[in-house]
Amino acid sequence: MRCLFCEELEVIMKKMLVVAGVLAVITGVVAAVCKNRKKYTKVRTNY
Repeated sequence: MRCLFCEELEVIMKKMLVVAGVLAVITGVVAAVCKNRKKYTKVRTNY
């Protein structure tokens, strides 16, 4: 039973790593978009 729990834990850890990686990519993309938007709005307000 303990081995089964360990295996489940490993699977959960792997899933967590995948989710964390995906979230990191999404946050990176969102941050990049926000930065570009800020630059865009700055350029627009100058005109």
